[in-house]
Amino acid sequence: MPNIRSISTQGSSLHPVVRELCSEISKRYSSKLTKLSSSIPLAVPRKLIFTSLTCVNIDLKHIHDFEMPRISAETIVSLQISGNMNNLNWSLFSVETSVDVVVLPNLLYLTLDLVYKKNPYGSSYDLEPLQQKAYLPRLKRLKLSTTTSECRFFKVTRLPSKMDSLRVVAPSLVI
Repeated sequence: MPNIRSISTQGSSLHPVVRELCSEISKRYSSKLTKLSSSIPLAVPRKLIFTSLTCVNIDLKHIHDFEMPRISAETIVSLQISGNMNNLNWSLFSVETSVDVVVLPNLLYLTLDLVYKKNPYGSSYDLEPLQQKAYLPRLKRLKLSTTTSECRFFKVTRLPSKMDSLRVVAPSLVI
């Protein structure tokens, strides 16, 4: 029996056979995987929870959060999210679907490199991303990067006392 600890997928789509393989590995090793790097939907059940991931890198260019399995918030140490800001919601890291504050208690490194795209067909699909709050008590390094002036979505109310690095590349940021 293989001892798979990491899954990495790239590109906008995968051959159906490869996607099925990634899906099967995800299901079978959801409690053993420590690293996930994905730019495509894994096609796994929404109720599946990755319980031991420490390093997560998600490109939301081709993924909506509802296409991802849940990720246990307790184990994540490093989190990098890039792509379309509209596709991001902190509920990805919560077992419960309706929670006001998502706690990532062990997160040390957070990188958000996001683009906000307005819906050309009107505002009915323009959901405000990051509606939920995230509490990051141990955060050491934070990097925010965006090409949009819609930075009202980045609301940092209090920086952790242990934080030693803050890098912001954005037109505006509310702190």
